[in-house]
Amino acid sequence: MSRSTRSSTKRQQKKSHSGKSPVYIFLILMLAAAGLGWYFLGEHTVRNENNTVANLGTSHETPQGKPSHLDESSLREVGSLDKESIKSSLGTSSEKAVLPEKNFDFLANYCLNCHDAEKEEGEVNLEDLDFHITTIEQAELWQSVLNAINSGEMPPEDKKQPKSQEKADFLESLSNTMVDARKVLSDSGGKITMSRLNKREYQNSLDALLGVKLDEKFLPADGGSNDFDTVGASLFLSSSKLEEYLKSGRKALDEFYLKRAARNVKPFVYRVEPEILIKKARENSQKAKKDAKKPQHYGGGKYGQHYARLPHNDKGAYLMLTTGNVLIHLNPKKEMPPGTYTLRVAGGVTAESPSYRHFIELGHPEEGKNIKSQLDGFPIKSLHITGRPGQPNVTETQIRVGMDTRRDFVIRERQPTAWGHLRKILNKEQNRNGYGHEPSIWIDWIEIEGPIVQNQAKSPLDQILDLHHEKSTGDQFKRARNIIKDFAIKALRENQPSAQFVDALLEIFKRQLKIDKDFDVAIRKPLSIILASPGFIYLNEPGREGNPRGLSDRELAVRLSYFLWSSPPDDRLISLANKRELRNPKVLRQEVERMIKDPKAHHFAAGLVHQWLDMERLDLFQFNGQTFREFDENTREASREEVYQSFLYLLRSSEQGQVHNLLKSDYVVVNAMMASYYGLEGVKGDHYRKVSLANNSPRGGLLGMAAIHVMGSDGRESNPVERGAWVLRHILNDPPPPAPANVPQISRLDDKVLTKRQRLVAHQEEPQCASCHRKIDPIGFGMENFDASGKWRGSYTTATMDKATRKKNKGFKPKKVDASGALYKGPAFADFFELRDRISERKEDFSQGFIEALIEYGLRRPYAFTDDELTSQIMASAKRQDYQLVDFIHGIVQSKQFQSK
Repeated sequence: MSRSTRSSTKRQQKKSHSGKSPVYIFLILMLAAAGLGWYFLGEHTVRNENNTVANLGTSHETPQGKPSHLDESSLREVGSLDKESIKSSLGTSSEKAVLPEKNFDFLANYCLNCHDAEKEEGEVNLEDLDFHITTIEQAELWQSVLNAINSGEMPPEDKKQPKSQEKADFLESLSNTMVDARKVLSDSGGKITMSRLNKREYQNSLDALLGVKLDEKFLPADGGSNDFDTVGASLFLSSSKLEEYLKSGRKALDEFYLKRAARNVKPFVYRVEPEILIKKARENSQKAKKDAKKPQHYGGGKYGQHYARLPHNDKGAYLMLTTGNVLIHLNPKKEMPPGTYTLRVAGGVTAESPSYRHFIELGHPEEGKNIKSQLDGFPIKSLHITGRPGQPNVTETQIRVGMDTRRDFVIRERQPTAWGHLRKILNKEQNRNGYGHEPSIWIDWIEIEGPIVQNQAKSPLDQILDLHHEKSTGDQFKRARNIIKDFAIKALRENQPSAQFVDALLEIFKRQLKIDKDFDVAIRKPLSIILASPGFIYLNEPGREGNPRGLSDRELAVRLSYFLWSSPPDDRLISLANKRELRNPKVLRQEVERMIKDPKAHHFAAGLVHQWLDMERLDLFQFNGQTFREFDENTREASREEVYQSFLYLLRSSEQGQVHNLLKSDYVVVNAMMASYYGLEGVKGDHYRKVSLANNSPRGGLLGMAAIHVMGSDGRESNPVERGAWVLRHILNDPPPPAPANVPQISRLDDKVLTKRQRLVAHQEEPQCASCHRKIDPIGFGMENFDASGKWRGSYTTATMDKATRKKNKGFKPKKVDASGALYKGPAFADFFELRDRISERKEDFSQGFIEALIEYGLRRPYAFTDDELTSQIMASAKRQDYQLVDFIHGIVQSKQFQSK
């Protein structure tokens, strides 16, 4: 490190930690001295054991092996290769990737009219693209040119077309050049990625170590990026974020010690008999009345009279939707230490009520004046009630109570978030029957039991503290050192900490003990520092730029566990790594099979699938509870989980695990709530399971899932453009280019009542719009049988229109949905079912996109042009196994790229 860099680093450290004690500053300097080398956090410099200087994923090396000065131009995003590195590599290689100049005429005649520096249609400029391919970015653009011309997409049909031989010669020349480019750029090496744990992984890692799952609001945020959250380039670290890690680690430790103390607490049972609460409330209300002789019927009026006539109201209570017994409060008077509790509800549902009204939701009551029986935030979870009034069934679930969790709970019948939507329905019901909503759910009793400590595995820190208990040694400093060392080994994922690191933390403990006077409190300081150290928050895989090396068995265990579990390796993985057996292909395959069957594989499904399918859009829009009565926050979460569980089912199934079952299947993987939403009968309970479908069902596969169609809407109406673009992007692996800027509005149509199809056809009159919409729109209209909430419809009606839309479409008459169309340069389809058949035939395109997502997620860097060979290998292997989903996972895990740094 140069003198100027060292001085700058010291100034930054002084600035970042001003006001802190010298001991604290010393610890920050020591954070990475765990046998991993010196690291710079945030804007500082990092030096690892190979003397490679890095800034969060970037490395540079001087010929003498000493760190060089890092300036702004030398810091590149992780996962990409900077031009200078590539040129340097090319300089030592006899191979070059150069497209012969004879091909310029072809580009000039058929491409540059639209894709020059002036027009840049589709944001593509070929005029300035170098024929000598020296960077990944250049190669990827040339590859897109090859793909577009090869597929016949370019030149567009309405433009001048090349002769067959002319086109064939250009494609052959460019194809050969791309083969050369792949060789040259693959050999040029890549950046060392020091990948930081993302928020999900950090949360899971704390849980694995401490048995504590911190709420997201207490976790350091990830950096903004369009990549997967595993990609190192987006996971920067600043000094302020380091402070957040220290606070988060300490908070998790404080909760851990509260949970540990609760191991000796006798579990309690808190029980509520709702009819007793109602009786007391009624008596209190009557006493407050001046005219005590006037009867009060459960709130008075026709509602009260109706409630009094309901059967079994003396043995339980009916949950009402808007007035009366809307909430049942659960306020355990006993102290509730952090831990796991069992919630049991005995209840039933009326035979006349629709199935979507057979669910309750658990949450915290909103506080404040004039609160209309609302929850504070979204429901914690929903529960399916299956008995009958007077003949209850018991529904059971577990809830996790943290240090900051509110201890007051309520249950109510599931309902829309906005109370006003139900109120409007209530008014109609009152006009009809005089009292409002018919009751659906009857509750016999509710109880909370806990904290549950039996049959729960002890966390690693629990085991360490049990081993080094107070009487294990007469020397409290020796005990502290043992705890610090053993915890550091676990936190650093079996990396041995240096004696210097442990000694420094022990000194911190000694000073803290003088302040706190309590061993269990003082020890949290050094332990929290371990949880903020680079060895914990980074997946440390030291290496040299341009010189890939194989991962050690321990590093492979860590990479594999964070790939499939988003959490640290378990004892079995570590044991295999210690015996140097993990990289044996047969053993590695067995471990993948074991890991995907583990409940922690849900982290893989949620992490990969959510980002791969752009499912953040599922949370963008609120639905009107009056118009879309069944779509509430519970449905939103259940539909999201349906996607994850369908993926997991395929991943674990040996008989039906083919990837094309994500495109079309004769079954769904649902719980009772989603079965009710889809009109499927006989499904009970909140767990997800395979349910067979009728032959004519539109469900089965991604295109039949409510979540996918909700993402293709705006919360009011379906959006054919959004849905069609999503299919092109995620199913057919043919993403449309960005929409052109300044698209003119068709003002002549403003006052006309047109269908969406008519309006979009008119939109294609604009040349800059037609090239994309002719591919997008037919697919989107093929899915128009699904309304905004993903419900199936045969006709457009005013039932799902809001007030403003109804007013705009005054005089609207129901119209049959026309879902016919034709894929661009492909077959025609008469309806959604034929469209789904045509799309399901494109399993190779779908598999290609999935592999690219898998590589980016698993290798923790953006997918690059040089990954095409790996993609082909995985595709060929999966094809031999009939596209079994698990074989895609085996393909990447068994690859040299996954097992190398």
